Amino acid sequence: MKSTLYKAGITKLLLISALSILSACGSSSSEVKSPSSSRIFAGSYGSCVLTEDNSVKCWGHNGSYNFAIGHNDHIGDSYGDADGVDYLCHSETKKMLYTVQNYESGNGGSCTDGGGDGFDYGLDSNENGTLDNDEITSNKEYCYGRIKYNYSFQSSSDLPAGKCDDGGLAVYHGVADDEAGTFTTSEMGENLLSSKLGDEKILDIGLGEYHSCALFEDKSVKCWGSNNSGKLGLGLPNENESEYIGDNVEELGNALVAVNFGQDLDAEQLAVGESHSCALLVSGDIKCWGTNSSGELGYG
Repeated sequence: MKSTLYKAGITKLLLISALSILSACGSSSSEVKSPSSSRIFAGSYGSCVLTEDNSVKCWGHNGSYNFAIGHNDHIGDSYGDADGVDYLCHSETKKMLYTVQNYESGNGGSCTDGGGDGFDYGLDSNENGTLDNDEITSNKEYCYGRIKYNYSFQSSSDLPAGKCDDGGLAVYHGVADDEAGTFTTSEMGENLLSSKLGDEKILDIGLGEYHSCALFEDKSVKCWGSNNSGKLGLGLPNENESEYIGDNVEELGNALVAVNFGQDLDAEQLAVGESHSCALLVSGDIKCWGTNSSGELGYG
């Protein structure tokens, strides 16, 4: 594919969006509100939401790195067997410490049927690395009932955004499906990863079969995922390092390369098909790139 995109032989275009803007649900002023969804998009094998805080989160088929999250694992196919999570947050230089006590039924704690686990935790005020009795500020109990609960801790670097600004731990609790005493957490909800698309405000997103594109406020278009048939608009052959954009996290974020529409030509609208994409430029021209097996690029 040539590095300069050609005009499609179309003089008029009416772009109708099938996507609706979702209004945020009301809540009391005392509640801490998470970012509300502003637009939702669906493609051949995946879906994405663009939130009011300029975050993009996607789920579905990610085999071609088309969610821009730095790996190609599918998202949403692991439900997780953890029932809940408690966050133990550090405070500046002081670390949150914890102790776990296991007890049988009737031998401590409030669990009367099958025993349970008790967690004591608090900040390491004297910074000696040990949770002393006078540092314990909270405790939790998880009762076994007839099925034992299991716990998993994750490091502060893996905590969801907005949880524990100074780092901390997450205590997951639930009934494990395996016999190893471990369990998984869901990829959805607050664990859903944000796409790494850089700092520029995003105006629109399009999902193809194995690639995705976004229109930004600076009127640039950037694409990622599979570059087969040149559908990322980079003017690069589909080989070696250019086969995918997004398999290396260093290619993402502000490092994403914009589609070259020509000197001083900017995009105003974006449309993404299964294996091709088109942009309506500010000049009124339309330029398309990608697969042209059925004349979808409009060359005539």
